[in-house]
Amino acid sequence: MTDHLTILLLLLNVFWLLVIHRRLARYVSLLQQRGDVSVPGSASGEGWTLASTLDHGKCCIYTAQKPGQFSLRVALASLPTGAAEVMCLPREVDLIPTWNTFCGWGGVLTLTSPTDLCVGAVLALPWPVPNHSILVHAQLHDHMAHDGHILVEAATPETFDEALPAPMRACAHTLPIISSMGTLTPLPPDPASGAPRTAADVSMTVSLTGLGWLGGVASGVPQWLINLILFVVTPLVYRRALQVLGDLSPDTALGKRLHSDATGVYEHLRSISGQRAAHPLAASQDQAGVK
Repeated sequence: MTDHLTILLLLLNVFWLLVIHRRLARYVSLLQQRGDVSVPGSASGEGWTLASTLDHGKCCIYTAQKPGQFSLRVALASLPTGAAEVMCLPREVDLIPTWNTFCGWGGVLTLTSPTDLCVGAVLALPWPVPNHSILVHAQLHDHMAHDGHILVEAATPETFDEALPAPMRACAHTLPIISSMGTLTPLPPDPASGAPRTAADVSMTVSLTGLGWLGGVASGVPQWLINLILFVVTPLVYRRALQVLGDLSPDTALGKRLHSDATGVYEHLRSISGQRAAHPLAASQDQAGVK
């Protein structure tokens, strides 16, 4: 009886995976018809393969695979906002679940300085992917003088002595981040409005070893999961992020954090990038209110 039940459960899992695969295929087909996504295949150097594009090439998504590792890279040619505003999206980690449906929880765990901190989050991808806890130590560096950009580095620390919050402890799985790197490059301001513009390039490499729910796969990621990340998760997060960046007034939760700038990190970013606030009217209203 137990063997029959096991076989039945396996068949049900296979059935649902086939349903997900068919839905992903239909979704990708629709995106390609709209001209928003290119098909995978073209090589891009340094081991990266261009997997898809959004907004007619403004957003390029790359992948790379090695035994036991999977890497994802997102390159944004130009965002209509400043480096400080872009940084507030991941920096205010406890607010990420309010705009990113694939983040179940987030929080700052330790704060050594405004540019050096440890954060935790819960990755909540669609079924059948289980929730994963993520822990990273992140640092921000000023590379404007030599490289013309601001650099953010992050990785899962080898040890962490603090107690993890309950949402992270509740996850049966962890996602080790081998390395993550992001650059924010200030661009010339918009010629019409004078508003700041910023290019962003973010990459992340995760370890596949120990991901038992993948059946112990260490050599690569199943294609259905890659499709889920490329054609569902990333486009939805990208478009939602653009919406949030379009309104960072003090009336919004994220905008309120940005303008209050409790640690001074956003003013620091504007100082080294040479950019003004993306919402100067809102900023001036805040200053007037203080006076």
